[in-house]
Amino acid sequence: HVARLLDGAVTLAPANAGTHVVGWVTRDSQTGTPLDVRVSDAAAEDDMVIFPLSRYYLGIPPDNGIVLGYGGLTTALIASGVRRLARVLEKVGVR
Repeated sequence: HVARLLDGAVTLAPANAGTHVVGWVTRDSQTGTPLDVRVSDAAAEDDMVIFPLSRYYLGIPPDNGIVLGYGGLTTALIASGVRRLARVLEKVGVR
């Protein structure tokens, strides 16, 4: 479901348990603000909290990742969040 809605723009890291998952965002050719930060900032404008993975690195992260929380959410709320994330990705030019 996530892969279809996000059209390959985000690949979820394997996760068997927990409350968060890392989504690897397709690299883009823009320079300046890192892609994961742009996604996080655009999500905040839509009242979503998505953390850029680069926030957790001392150096340069290997790729653009976003930290997505899902703990305590129903499948319907997760699906709604994925649809909202798809719109955010379109806004920043990833999809």
